[in-house]
Amino acid sequence: FVGARLPASTRPVHAGEVGAAPQRGSVAARAARTVRLSGVLSQRYVDVIRGDRRTLALALGQSVVIGGALRILFGAGALSPAHELQLGFLLAVSAFWFGCNNAVKEVVKERGLLLQEWAAGITLPAYMTSKVVVLAALAVLQSLLLLLIVVATGVQLHDARASVGQALLGAMAGTALGLLVSCAADSTDGAATTLPILLIPQLLFSEAVVSPLSNAARPIAKAGIAAYWLNQSVHAEHGDPAVDAGLPPIVLTVQIVVCLAASAVLLGRSLRRR
Repeated sequence: FVGARLPASTRPVHAGEVGAAPQRGSVAARAARTVRLSGVLSQRYVDVIRGDRRTLALALGQSVVIGGALRILFGAGALSPAHELQLGFLLAVSAFWFGCNNAVKEVVKERGLLLQEWAAGITLPAYMTSKVVVLAALAVLQSLLLLLIVVATGVQLHDARASVGQALLGAMAGTALGLLVSCAADSTDGAATTLPILLIPQLLFSEAVVSPLSNAARPIAKAGIAAYWLNQSVHAEHGDPAVDAGLPPIVLTVQIVVCLAASAVLLGRSLRRR
């Protein structure tokens, strides 16, 4: 964003506009201030997304295209156990892709605006919260639309409730990783170039493409590949005795928290340097 070209709904927000407490207030006052600022920033960000109808249509159109492709691949009616596993993984990893693709440019492209707002008193927690909430909500919307299209076209899910849960985790994990890349990138071009470098290993190390993983590959997958744990979640849903059903959500949640914490640290350092 460029300040001189911002529409009214995306002008810089000043801390005083939402009745901010002084910087040295109590913990409760600072928390309330963060919540208020997050609400203002989130609403502004939603207005930006709603105002860019072409981009929003393209984002939702991805769900339609992928849903149609899955209908062609799997057809209508009951699926074999192998196809159920494949479909479950593709739905989960599509949600991951939505989140990552939505978020990967969103911080770096706003760096100039953020610097203005940082000087005016906008807090890093408020800014990061607004990004996480809105971007994750968009990825979840895309994922639910994808599931709806798959079901509406006659493709049978093994467990719709489990598929929704996996889609939510995938969307959050993708959003967190995309924000990490965006906070680390120096330019939107750099962020866009990094995206395939991140997504291809997600597929290669997921154990959905190459199975079983080698002894060298498995530790990498367990430590840093969200798609591996999404695939494990799908296998657990199908009763695979080799998978602890409670472990994938825990590991994915840890990965999400680590990515978001690292994003905040990187962005904070970048702002302080300027």
